[in-house]
Amino acid sequence: MVNGAAGLGLEAAGWRMEAVGLEFGAKKAGRRGVGANTSKALLQACAALISERGIGPISVREIADRAEMNQAMVRYHFGDKDGLMKAALDVGFDGLFAAVPQDKGFEDTVFALVTWMQANPWVAILMMRAVYGGDDLREHFEARHAPRLASMYRGALERGRKDGQVREDLDSTFAVRALISLLVFPNLAGPSFGRVLSAGRGAEAARNTANQIMKLFEPNVSET
Repeated sequence: MVNGAAGLGLEAAGWRMEAVGLEFGAKKAGRRGVGANTSKALLQACAALISERGIGPISVREIADRAEMNQAMVRYHFGDKDGLMKAALDVGFDGLFAAVPQDKGFEDTVFALVTWMQANPWVAILMMRAVYGGDDLREHFEARHAPRLASMYRGALERGRKDGQVREDLDSTFAVRALISLLVFPNLAGPSFGRVLSAGRGAEAARNTANQIMKLFEPNVSET
């Protein structure tokens, strides 16, 4: 089963918001007068609030206050809140596609996805905001990121079938949907069920989760 990040070129234990270029603390995303990249500070604030609130409402005022900026900066850099959310989606998923190997085996890919999602749960939450939010944000996600995401999962499953790691009788579309659910839902449930159902954090927890996912897809060797 999955042993770790060896061979992936990834440092699993160190994956945090740096993976997508958005570092933030528990309370503040930045300080007034520090740094010139106001758009990054606003994205940091947006990601931090999404991590805390889940799918709960977030206002432009709250984002600006977290970044310690005037609300006018959101309009200046992103046009409106939808523009900021689109930019956050782009940063998040571009980071995911850059971090997860596109040509490794199914086990390695699942481990990389689990580890990255664990370190960046706000991306999964923002994806759900896009899917069930306004038309503009949903259309942006469906046009730019959903096809690449589905292709990545489908490719990993097909490589798994060729390597004998994924059972042949699974419907491909169902398998992709199931894999997305297994990787995304734990991060969505985190704000409500994290303390009750948490599988832990860190590289060891990621290995355990990836191994459990593998068991759901692997061929039944007991069948004759």
